[in-house]
Amino acid sequence: MNYEDAFLLMRAASDPSKGKPIAYNTRLHVNLDGSLTMRLHDNAIIKYTPTHITLMDGGFKTATTKARLNALTPKGLKVVQKDFVWWVEIGDEAWVMHNEFTVSYNMIKKLNEVKE
Repeated sequence: MNYEDAFLLMRAASDPSKGKPIAYNTRLHVNLDGSLTMRLHDNAIIKYTPTHITLMDGGFKTATTKARLNALTPKGLKVVQKDFVWWVEIGDEAWVMHNEFTVSYNMIKKLNEVKE
């Protein structure tokens, strides 16, 4: 999911002030600056802007948080865990995800093209 996908989902919200339910305990919210934030148990886990996406652990590196991140981010971007450390993988590249990780949609596309 990218900003455009999230924006279209948000347009279908019956009460935008409460957010759009996406999955169990997971809601999409609009921010004052026009960006969108995905929240799991009211903790921000993804921020979508027109140009980039920010992944956050919300203070909880749980299997559910990781599952939501992987389900609600663009194709080709995934969060994995190796030896208790979270990594963001795009194509053949990987970076440690401390508490958050920001990447542009153009970079995701570029790194996935290299892999193919």
